[in-house]
Amino acid sequence: MKYIYLRGQSLFEVMFAIGIAALVLIAIVSLSTRAVKTSDFSRNNSLASKYAQEGAEWVRQQRDELWANLTGQPQNSDINLGTIGSWGSANPILNTVFYRTVRLVPNASPPTSYVVIVKVTWEDGSGQHEVSNSTKLTNWRM
Repeated sequence: MKYIYLRGQSLFEVMFAIGIAALVLIAIVSLSTRAVKTSDFSRNNSLASKYAQEGAEWVRQQRDELWANLTGQPQNSDINLGTIGSWGSANPILNTVFYRTVRLVPNASPPTSYVVIVKVTWEDGSGQHEVSNSTKLTNWRM
């Protein structure tokens, strides 16, 4: 009679094995989710850096075309630059989750140079994020 009870597994052993398997699966899913989140943040951060640099280059081009393109804009306040091509264009950047603004900070009065701050922001499940790029532009034609 003793051999009959020793041949199978008890309900406790089965539940213990299922519990261990569930813990392993939860850990794998958790790590996978974190890896995807990190990958998405890295991709968005890289794109935001690209958009900030693109905005700074566009402002530099405006300065090169005509210094009045900078002096005629609002000073010390954020100007939307969602789409490259016009000051105050609508945000977000077309077909993206990114918002781009430009701030022109004059260095003197009348301004002979500006500190240009381009900010790109986006929001995801972790909250709001920002990438900023600043450069100093002078009236090199004076």
